Amino acid sequence: MSRRPVMFLSTLAVAAIGLAACSSDGDGDAAEPTTSETTVTQEVPTTPAAEPTLPEETAPAGDKQPAAGPVLADAPDPGPAPEGAVLPSGSLEDPPQTVAGLTRDESSRLPGGMYRDAEGERSVSVNPDTYVRTLEDYAGGLGDDAAPGGTGVCGLNGSGTSIMCYQQTEDGISFISGDPEEVTVEDMVVFVNDLADQLGAA
Repeated sequence: MSRRPVMFLSTLAVAAIGLAACSSDGDGDAAEPTTSETTVTQEVPTTPAAEPTLPEETAPAGDKQPAAGPVLADAPDPGPAPEGAVLPSGSLEDPPQTVAGLTRDESSRLPGGMYRDAEGERSVSVNPDTYVRTLEDYAGGLGDDAAPGGTGVCGLNGSGTSIMCYQQTEDGISFISGDPEEVTVEDMVVFVNDLADQLGAA
């Protein structure tokens, strides 16, 4: 055998080995990089929305409640009506709105009305009904603290449960009363004095 074919074969063998090596390197699966997809969720603390602060309700400057004025014994006193004066007929059926600092309570069902102070602590009742007995008859049943007032007389009744003011009207005797735990005889005297003055007792 000649040397030429041997060299040829050797060359082929070397080439085959090189191809095999290349084939071996290319057939292996390339390791793909593994990407770990991690989703990071950051929890944001939920803070409740602050409620709006409303301004404090204040009354307009012009709507301030007027301070209560003097009442009863502290109110201006016109003094008793002249001797022999009487209240006009029917005048106690619709008496004035304000008497001696007390205001007439429109919700009262009393015929002549109920008068109260601003705090609701003192009250006076007006009875427009008339009675035929004389003023002297009623005055005799009052206590030692009885005093002239309006067109009649005021004082604590015999049982001590009420301060009565008996008033002479054109139609007879009417009476005005107050609770002795709320008012005094002096209070009631000023009340009927002012009432008689406003109703035009003559």
